[in-house]
Amino acid sequence: MMNDQQGKPRFDQRRVEVIVHPGSTRSDEVNREFERSGPLFSGEQTGTFDRMAQPSSEGAPTGARREASLRRRFTIGKLIDGWWYLIAVLEVFLAARFFFELTGANRAAGFVRFVYGLSEPFAWPFNAIFAVPRHAQYVFDPNVVIAMVVYALVGAGVARLLAMLIEPPSSV
Repeated sequence: MMNDQQGKPRFDQRRVEVIVHPGSTRSDEVNREFERSGPLFSGEQTGTFDRMAQPSSEGAPTGARREASLRRRFTIGKLIDGWWYLIAVLEVFLAARFFFELTGANRAAGFVRFVYGLSEPFAWPFNAIFAVPRHAQYVFDPNVVIAMVVYALVGAGVARLLAMLIEPPSSV
């Protein structure tokens, strides 16, 4: 059985000349082919093939746009990974603060002072939301737990907003 597409070219096909430079990559070849309109240089091999034309708003080749899109997705993905790392470090310091207060850790100890000093600016906005029950040196501070929950939710929201930059639009 004969395929209808073999006999005549469709309107969305075009003939593309591919120029191959020794030692170059495929994307370099495609970029050069679209940028150059002059005669061929020495040392190049040429060949032609039929390829499906992709509509392009900028005139850039489909491969170059795809590569730029992949690079953008990779960059934003790494940004999301870094964001989650920062949120995790913050959560660890807040959890350590909560644990040290709960167990009555010695505030004069160097590491405890370090953890309190680093986590204080992040716990401060949540101070005095609830009363802090104390039993001798043991303190249960629900405000630190609220800070941990809020920072985790804000972190998830920012990560989701960044992820929306690389997702294709959904059809509704």
